[in-house]
Amino acid sequence: MNTRIKLTAITTVLLGSIAITPLASAAETAGPLRSAVRQFVSGAIGRLLVLRSDLNVTDDQKSQIREIVSQHKDRIGKVAKQVMTKRRALRDLIRSEQPNEGALRQASTELGNAIADAAVLAAEVRGEVSKVLSPEQRNRVDEFIKGMDTSKGNLLQNFLK
Repeated sequence: MNTRIKLTAITTVLLGSIAITPLASAAETAGPLRSAVRQFVSGAIGRLLVLRSDLNVTDDQKSQIREIVSQHKDRIGKVAKQVMTKRRALRDLIRSEQPNEGALRQASTELGNAIADAAVLAAEVRGEVSKVLSPEQRNRVDEFIKGMDTSKGNLLQNFLK
């Protein structure tokens, strides 16, 4: 899998997991939601594989993207770890026997700050990688993102039924 796709996958999974944390907690008791979450995840992976195939990234582009990501590797790792750690802390507070509203709000704020750091870095890396891709490739990535948004919307609608 090329580096751009890996970065997209990592970002999608991280931000997606953050977005569905409350839903995933509810899924422990809601069978239909568990199925919907499973469908969403497998659909996202399938769309990622199709995107990878459709982009037709050249060897030169792969090399340039690899270099861009390599330049940000330490920051990406640090931010990803921070988001994961803060998300787990919030999840654990949500699942506690006696949730504390103040602690939940604090953990939510900390997760929000970690997500903000990830968003700033993702925008920076995306801007650099975008310059490597052709307009057609950028359009395909945009279509992929729209498809992911539609899938997340469908997941939410199914949950609200």
